[in-house]
Amino acid sequence: MKLSLDNITEQEAYEIGIEAYHYFYSLITMDFTRRVCTNYKSGEKPGFGPVNTFHHLRQFPPANFRAVVRPNFDTLYTIAWVDITKEPMIVLTPDTHGRYYLLPMLDMWSNVFDANSKPMEGKNNYVLHFNQNELPPVEAFWSITMYDAEGFQVANKLDRFAIGDRDTLTYNSDGSLDIYIQHESPEDDKVSNWLPSPAEGVLGVTMRLYAPKPSALNGIWNPPAVKQVD
Repeated sequence: MKLSLDNITEQEAYEIGIEAYHYFYSLITMDFTRRVCTNYKSGEKPGFGPVNTFHHLRQFPPANFRAVVRPNFDTLYTIAWVDITKEPMIVLTPDTHGRYYLLPMLDMWSNVFDANSKPMEGKNNYVLHFNQNELPPVEAFWSITMYDAEGFQVANKLDRFAIGDRDTLTYNSDGSLDIYIQHESPEDDKVSNWLPSPAEGVLGVTMRLYAPKPSALNGIWNPPAVKQVD
């Protein structure tokens, strides 16, 4: 059926425009990223290079890394942009002999609130409290990463962008755990559990569970709420 533009009202045109924006924005953003990441020769820049080739990042990104938003600081990255317009691609992984790895795949369509349903802000101090029986249920490990409002890591004097169970955390006497989310350093006995945040702006705190147990997948376990403190 052929639609006539003459029959579309201004309101309908507006609504179509909004829907088109929502649909295509992710595609455009991803394609911009693809063009930047593949506009290098192999080996010219870590993590960048031609399509259909693996490119490795052998170190965690520094504070000024801006290639993509929300990088994790738990695993090193190997990246490949794969073109399957003409034929499928087969990806084979070697035997890691028990070493943890993950292989996420994204198509071209690739939000954080506190307990009061308000965005977390750098001007405030927060605590994430896990009761002894509330710790993230994982077979591998878990982490919490701090990002700024743009989705990038935050420079701080500790160069600490993430915190998790592989760090030397200080647990309370009852087995519970407190993670301190704030810009200024807490007391000396709390620094081990400190996740530094920017001084201002909206915070982007992301929890990652690697090899989550069934209780995390079926909704039995849920993370506790982040609470603002004075």
